[in-house]
Amino acid sequence: MTEYAAIDQELSEIKGDDIEPQLSSGDAIEKVGFGWFQTRMVLLFGPAFITDGAELVLVVFITLPITCLWGLSAVQKASLSTVVYVGMSLGSIFCGVCSDRYGRRPIFLVSTACVALFGLLSAISPNFYFFLICRTIIGFWIGGTHVPMATMVEYFPIRMRHYAIILGQSVWLTSGINLVCLLAWLVVPNAGWRLLLALTIIPSLVPVVLFRMVPESVRWLMTMGRQSQAQAQIQDMARLNRKPPPGPLLPVPETDRGDLRQFYSKSLFKSMVLLTIINFTNTFVYNGINLVSLVVLADNSNQISVRPRDDSGCPQMIASDYLGFLVSGSAEWLVLLINSVLLRYVGRKKVLASHFATCCVGFCFLLLCVMSSASRSLIVLVLFVMRGSIVGSLQVTYQYIPELLPTSVRSSGYGILQAFARFGGIVTPFVAQVLGGWDITFALPVYIVLLVICVVCALVLPKETSQRQIED
Repeated sequence: MTEYAAIDQELSEIKGDDIEPQLSSGDAIEKVGFGWFQTRMVLLFGPAFITDGAELVLVVFITLPITCLWGLSAVQKASLSTVVYVGMSLGSIFCGVCSDRYGRRPIFLVSTACVALFGLLSAISPNFYFFLICRTIIGFWIGGTHVPMATMVEYFPIRMRHYAIILGQSVWLTSGINLVCLLAWLVVPNAGWRLLLALTIIPSLVPVVLFRMVPESVRWLMTMGRQSQAQAQIQDMARLNRKPPPGPLLPVPETDRGDLRQFYSKSLFKSMVLLTIINFTNTFVYNGINLVSLVVLADNSNQISVRPRDDSGCPQMIASDYLGFLVSGSAEWLVLLINSVLLRYVGRKKVLASHFATCCVGFCFLLLCVMSSASRSLIVLVLFVMRGSIVGSLQVTYQYIPELLPTSVRSSGYGILQAFARFGGIVTPFVAQVLGGWDITFALPVYIVLLVICVVCALVLPKETSQRQIED
């Protein structure tokens, strides 16, 4: 007799007054609380987010050597970032729908394994077009890294749920961004960009190696009608958290999982439209800041011709370039602390609007700095504020979306919204690098206008999800 069959038999033998009150999956998770189960889950999912974070800024550090190696045009140079986000857009939708239909766990494990495989292949690419194909496929499977976001939100009790994104995703994502900056500084000038690409895939191997420990979502199991498996998962959670097992789970009606028509319902349509604009702008601006930084700091360092060159004569980034990215990137740690307080006491919508407003002001100051030829230290300070504020909005958005959507379409909806976010990553290189390459003062107002629009969108979102039970 299997473990699940034994649990079913045990539940069926309970009679009369011995029957415990049935609990919804949300109430059962509240009763078991926070403990080692959630901590272990964060440690398993986290390394995949390190790779995701590395991909957000990796193109900044490989653009110069690859451009020189293969003689890339301005459009080809912009495509280095664009193809990754094309893949992410398609992969976010595919992985989101599949994880709602077939489970969070298998889609996540397949995604991380494929990222590692094609990351290695891209590091040994013989030519530019093979490299683009590999990067596109990597982007596709990185689109599956949003799947554990839904799982973590589904497993965290209400009072700790704002930490699900901060501890479970943002800390690791920020670590990946800072780690790749340090690695690029150490590796690219000495061993080349290929070794950097190979090193960035190592974290994604961790959940693959420890795949037996990766949990499936209890809420998803219940919507699938797999009550015995869900009950076993809750009991395992209680054991690891050293809490008494909760009562039997209350069955929930089976729904059409991954049915995209639900997003046209009256309760979700307005939110989905507003979140589409917000998600697009988040990634458009975040990646735009990284690429604009490269243009602005390079111009501030005078001409690229005075940069050091490697043995093949290709120009290299200088120490102050790497240091500038590290300093501006350190803002992400500060905003983690700020959001951990604000999300608990202020609410999602107001915090989101304030981050967009701060970033908008930062872009205005950057425009003034460029026009007045301000000092490098002042530009780095402005970039510090801009990076911190847009990362803050990303964190709040990551928190808000899975709290808003029901379990049956949580990953699908998250995937669709992430696809629009990735589309922002596709477009922004042509604004920051192509348009900004002609004159950076033409590019910056585009970001300012979008940020103003998003301040309004954040404030008119229909629901505040703070301190509310998520919907099964």
